[in-house]
Amino acid sequence: MRYFCSIIFISIGFACLAQTIPVDSLYLGQIPPNEIPKKFNFLVSPTFAAVERIAISNDGKSILYQENNGYSPSSMTRDKYYKYENNKWNGPYILVDNAEAPALSITGDTVFFGHQGFVWYSVRNGTHWTQKLKFSNIPYWHYLQITNSGTYYAAMKNAKGKIGKTDWSKIIINKTDTLITSLGAPLNTANDNLDFYISKDESFIIFASDRTDIVKYGYFDLFVSFRKNDSTWTTPQNLGKIINDPGEVRWGPFVSPDGKYLFYSRTSKSDNSDACTYWIRIDNILDVLRKTMN
Repeated sequence: MRYFCSIIFISIGFACLAQTIPVDSLYLGQIPPNEIPKKFNFLVSPTFAAVERIAISNDGKSILYQENNGYSPSSMTRDKYYKYENNKWNGPYILVDNAEAPALSITGDTVFFGHQGFVWYSVRNGTHWTQKLKFSNIPYWHYLQITNSGTYYAAMKNAKGKIGKTDWSKIIINKTDTLITSLGAPLNTANDNLDFYISKDESFIIFASDRTDIVKYGYFDLFVSFRKNDSTWTTPQNLGKIINDPGEVRWGPFVSPDGKYLFYSRTSKSDNSDACTYWIRIDNILDVLRKTMN
């Protein structure tokens, strides 16, 4: 089945880096964690929390995040960003109101985000971002992201071969022709398959799920699946009890461009009053799990 949309094509090749950011200034200058989760501190508006997926540019000079004040129909949400310029971090600035889940192109000069049920984008114009532009007339691209190959991935409701209400899917765009294909089992289940992160080289996926067919510790654990040589996916594995504390809920995974750190949202309160973003060193954990994949 094919779906059609009108888009503006955007170059996503690797850009040359003019000046590298000092190591001690990466990640807003915060001290990186080891393999124990720690809070990542974002400045947020009063009554808001920094939750859902973040985005970090390949050169480390742009960090985008979402803040919201709840998950009710009347809750407010906005995307904000920091930028490293003139040898210091500046911001946070508001990118767009009523938006969620920012995702950067490979070059970092285009940001995609959810807005009013569709995907929109903004292009960097010097040190600022242009007004939002609609990316597609196809609704609901949850957690859209782009890989090095130029392939789009998102949780979609209208994928070919769909298993659940919403499936993690591969999206090929060719001019006005858009082909959306579910990644199938064992990744997707019969329920909603929503928050996820796919690595830029498409070698692994980390996702949040309350599935019961594999080991889990709490409510909405984080799992990983690795892509096999035949392009199928391994049986998902739990990321472990250190990340998936039984007394907490997790969602919104994102892995830093260097592949070292996993960022995710978590809360231990039913009203999300302690919800915030955490990060943990993840590369060693993934290496261990990769050796036991099946």
